[in-house]
Amino acid sequence: MDQILVLIEQYGYLIVFLGVMLESAGVPVPGETILIASGILAHQGYLGLEDALVFGVLGAVIGDQIGFWMGREGGRPFVLRWGSYARITPERLARAEQFYKRHGGKAVFMSRFVIGLRAWGADRRCKPDALADLPLLQRPRRRGLGHGGGTCLVSAGRERIFS
Repeated sequence: MDQILVLIEQYGYLIVFLGVMLESAGVPVPGETILIASGILAHQGYLGLEDALVFGVLGAVIGDQIGFWMGREGGRPFVLRWGSYARITPERLARAEQFYKRHGGKAVFMSRFVIGLRAWGADRRCKPDALADLPLLQRPRRRGLGHGGGTCLVSAGRERIFS
């Protein structure tokens, strides 16, 4: 955490944006930790909370679009070829695709609040919304709202802890 704080102190909102963007694209970067660190630095006056929130949401939306594209281009063939190692059969994949066609927008929004779902949904090879062909224009709004809501909850918790 100390190294992340130092990076954010040196490079500011760029680290917030890039860290969250890379995590949302599926790169194993501690985006949540970066958001928490930016909340701490905002509390100490080094960053503006609103600006950190904006850069975090922008990073999440842009990274998610990159991850969506990667999942859309290579996701289904990848899952069909290698999914059996994770117990993903063609039947289970078909059920998941049907689920996302019916409830995709709600699931994408809610996944930003649940750690396990967020990590799975961020994996560029198995983006469930990309595999289920969730309309592209629905995704940034729902991901952005979900990510912004999660960031606000973290900030509210930080405020209670550090006040």
